[in-house]
Amino acid sequence: MSSLRNIIPKRTYKERAQPASRERCGILEKHKDYVIRAKAFHKKQDTLRKLKEKASNRNPDEFSFKMISSRVVDGVHRKNQDIIHHVTQNNELRPILQNIDHEKKTKKRKLHEESKLFGSIPLKSKPREESKPFGSIPLKSKLRERKR
Repeated sequence: MSSLRNIIPKRTYKERAQPASRERCGILEKHKDYVIRAKAFHKKQDTLRKLKEKASNRNPDEFSFKMISSRVVDGVHRKNQDIIHHVTQNNELRPILQNIDHEKKTKKRKLHEESKLFGSIPLKSKPREESKPFGSIPLKSKLRERKR
């Protein structure tokens, strides 16, 4: 008879809903949600604890085959492939940067030549003085002038 009792599905009890006064806080966390969150938290804590333990037991002088395929660059461990990739990127950018520098030098040279040619010719009108914008005077100085 006990096997027949197990066939009949049991009633699933429902957990309460979030009270209306606390709806602003979001959905009420159910027990099953808490269990999932707690297990994930404890799993993270365990992995962190194991990693800390490994780090404390680690011998920095011990040889590892990864040392052959990696190098320390600027205090950061990098694989040799990453270093090669970094160098190739620099090699790709180098011609572009050289071209930009060359253009800057030619423009400077042209400006220098033009200033030699046209430097001795007087201008008909005087160059305008740059006017300051209206709001450039500090407010504190305006207030001091009014008080006097």
